[in-house]
Amino acid sequence: MTLGWVYCMSNRSIPDLLKIGQTKNCPTLRAVKLQTTGVPLPFEIEFAKKTIDYEKKEKTIHNLLDSLKTRINPKREFFKVDKSTVKHIFDLIEGEYFSKETKDEEESLVLKDILTDGQKIRHSIENNQFMEGNYCIKDNKISIQNKKYTLKELHNIHCKNKNIQNKKYSLFNYEFQVDKNWVQLVDFF
Repeated sequence: MTLGWVYCMSNRSIPDLLKIGQTKNCPTLRAVKLQTTGVPLPFEIEFAKKTIDYEKKEKTIHNLLDSLKTRINPKREFFKVDKSTVKHIFDLIEGEYFSKETKDEEESLVLKDILTDGQKIRHSIENNQFMEGNYCIKDNKISIQNKKYTLKELHNIHCKNKNIQNKKYSLFNYEFQVDKNWVQLVDFF
């Protein structure tokens, strides 16, 4: 039995369609990965559920929706179906619904799998302005001038310090150093 997520996402650039899929990682990270050059706007998580045998659960959901003739393309996970219909199906699945707390917890756990203790990590905002620190594995936070921050806290502090309003938090704004080169954090999710 494997633990993972089934999710329902939407995208304003493709209205009336829902993407229903599965991921081993946090749904937020999956949404980031789906934001490619072929998609003009980011995906939004409508809801997601952490469950055992998530791959089988996804197939069951797809089969139920296929019986309603809602799949747009048999090779894709996009369905023309009302969000409430999908929510009712998700309500029948055992597991824990995705929330802000689970999002922060999942993203935080992933850092331990990617970074090493003391590794340099930085947050970037407009005009290549960086706030750089070191990853502390013990606290699972980023240490800057003897203060420790989560990814989201660092984002908020950096934007506040530079007087930037309404800059949306995104993993795309983070890089870490590997062999003196900076690599985007999202490339490792």
